[in-house]
Amino acid sequence: MNATVRTFVQPGRAEAGIPTLESVSPEYARLVAKRSELWQRREQLCTERDSIRSKISDVNPHVDPGAVERRQKRISTLIGEFGTDKSEAAQQPNLQERLVAARQEIADIEEGLRIIESRVVHAASVASVLVCEQIKPDYEKTVWALLKAAIDLHKANADYTAFVEAMEQKRIGWAALNPIFPTFAGDPRDSWGPLRMFLSQAAEEGWLKRSDLPADLRG
Repeated sequence: MNATVRTFVQPGRAEAGIPTLESVSPEYARLVAKRSELWQRREQLCTERDSIRSKISDVNPHVDPGAVERRQKRISTLIGEFGTDKSEAAQQPNLQERLVAARQEIADIEEGLRIIESRVVHAASVASVLVCEQIKPDYEKTVWALLKAAIDLHKANADYTAFVEAMEQKRIGWAALNPIFPTFAGDPRDSWGPLRMFLSQAAEEGWLKRSDLPADLRG
């Protein structure tokens, strides 16, 4: 038996020609970059905030670290060790002030992010219009290729369905032919079949004329 050579057509790479929103809109690119910058800064501040909280807990979980620092300075003054106190609390800047500052900057960044996010959404909408204008010819070409393939598949499915029914009517056992059944395409006569619905929608949306449809789909 001669071997059958099967050749499969690779799908096109239409998506390769689609530009990014950043490439068509400098404003969108600027906003996205600023959003990323602010997120990174927020992460840094959250890490710093957590570290300060840990240091405060290490100094004394029940005492204001600022009070601890002031007390250490008073003791140093009393014993004559001006500026020489090496204790952990004395060496640290005012942790509470740093914690408040970190929290405030985090809150400011989060508010800024909310504003930027709304601007990103608007800029993306504007940029999307520009992208659609650029890719419209390629999109139309891709849709027409899809519609042609759908029409051809509907016709082939109708022919195959007629062949199967003819074999069954004549009571011919055809298991030796290794039959397959394109159930995904549905029954070509079904008014709610997937191919019929798809092609009918395409006609309603103006992609096809009714005269472009197979005769059995024009009703």
